[in-house]
Amino acid sequence: MICYGNLGGVESVVTQPWTTTHHDLTPEERARRGISDAMLRLSIGAEDAEDLIADLRQALG
Repeated sequence: MICYGNLGGVESVVTQPWTTTHHDLTPEERARRGISDAMLRLSIGAEDAEDLIADLRQALG
């Protein structure tokens, strides 16, 4: 299963940088750095690769 939460740990995590790691930047500064509101960050954990691929296929449909 893909979790939405804090980075770090053994589970895979999907986050939006503008709401987490870059939330303190202005929209203009994020745009300058190439960080859009649609950008997602995927941090891979220790799940089985086939399970993770199946979860991503289901989520991205």
